[in-house]
Amino acid sequence: MNKYQCNAHDKDNIPRVWGVGETEKDAKEQCEKALVEYLDEKHRKGSSYSMNRFPFKFKIVEIKDDY
Repeated sequence: MNKYQCNAHDKDNIPRVWGVGETEKDAKEQCEKALVEYLDEKHRKGSSYSMNRFPFKFKIVEIKDDY
């Protein structure tokens, strides 16, 4: 069964976090959770990095089973 991977790209189109799921929706939800954790960690370290200031774009790709 194929899965989906969702990447969150920052304003410079650099993928910062990802999530994997059985459906596109699951993959995006996992990616959004990872993004919140990523931003929380940045905040704890003293960076003022937020989704509002630096909008992220989500890109979803299908991961095909090759076997």
